[in-house]
Amino acid sequence: MVLPYDGAWFDADLENFIMCNYKQKLSREDVAKHLGISVAQLSRVIQRNYGTNYSQLMTRLRMADAEKLLETDISITEIGKMLGYTTYNGFAAAFKKHFGITPEGMRGKKK
Repeated sequence: MVLPYDGAWFDADLENFIMCNYKQKLSREDVAKHLGISVAQLSRVIQRNYGTNYSQLMTRLRMADAEKLLETDISITEIGKMLGYTTYNGFAAAFKKHFGITPEGMRGKKK
């Protein structure tokens, strides 16, 4: 059964769940199941609330953290792992696609 969209409580639950779990490998199906809605409804709500799709939202959140973490002495590989990437290459590729620069390049600019 798909629950009808019911306003602010739902938006808050969605945002809270995503913010608490975006660093994990969390599928759209996982989020929809947690909220008791269909994947299609989840996609519509994310598009309405954030102006993007699920995958891009997760990347945006992870990259915002990555940018901040590059100001620390934590290794780039460890930053990637902290943000849910299983390999350095996966993290570096996502980072470069998002920012247009490698994590090492950005770290060099920040120091």
